[in-house]
Amino acid sequence: MFRRAAVALLVLLTACSGRSAAPDFTLTADSGAPWELAQQRSIVVLTFGFAHCADTCPALLARLSRIAADTVQTHGKPVRVAMVSVDPQRDRPDTLHAFVSRFPGVTGLTGTQAQIDAVETAYHVWAQRLPLKHGDYDYAHATAVYVIDAGGRIVAVRDDSDSDATIASALAQASAA
Repeated sequence: MFRRAAVALLVLLTACSGRSAAPDFTLTADSGAPWELAQQRSIVVLTFGFAHCADTCPALLARLSRIAADTVQTHGKPVRVAMVSVDPQRDRPDTLHAFVSRFPGVTGLTGTQAQIDAVETAYHVWAQRLPLKHGDYDYAHATAVYVIDAGGRIVAVRDDSDSDATIASALAQASAA
């Protein structure tokens, strides 16, 4: 419930303020190369997750990959899906690459814990490490989906509970910008 309220507040703030600039950041892509948001010249669908996620993250990335491909077909504008890892301790570029390569058009992003914390703060994303037995751990995290137009402005904030049509509509709006 808290997650939906936080996302709803972000959507309201974005809608009331018009298209606000997406906070810029530089992280390391799953290819090992630097990836800077401001250097992307396409629509960016930005979300947060981690490679060891068993269900929510793979399902969301599969949906976003499919919706992005459909948007490219319909509107002819490039769309990049990027997932910022909330688990930089385990999600090194090679680990992320093995995970995101299952989803066409998706780039995994990682960095130091301080870099990830800064991006989470800039995007008001909540993530919490949850200890498990035998020293292992899992993560609980917000499933916000930011749609950023090619000019670097946030067009919409959605989450994994939104329908494909709702997310596609946000991408169409970004395509019109």
